[in-house]
Amino acid sequence: MATLNKQDIDALRELAAQIRRGCQQLINRASYDRTSIGQVTAVNGGGLYTVAAFGGKYTLPYKTYIPVGTVVRVKVPQNNWKDIYIESTE
Repeated sequence: MATLNKQDIDALRELAAQIRRGCQQLINRASYDRTSIGQVTAVNGGGLYTVAAFGGKYTLPYKTYIPVGTVVRVKVPQNNWKDIYIESTE
């Protein structure tokens, strides 16, 4: 039974890290809906709200008034971030 030396182990670790990075990139670009629970942090007027979701803050429109502190769902259809929106709370 052969044993692995340090160079072999280091090479395998680097290969595993590269595979993981490649998979993460594919997942990040995949076309599927993303949903996050968010919270309204500011009412900006004109139907725009600042919402904390997905680890960031987004200014998004919504058709009716939502008070600060309200928990909402935020959707990104088909992983297309230009189409991000607050899901209807009604």
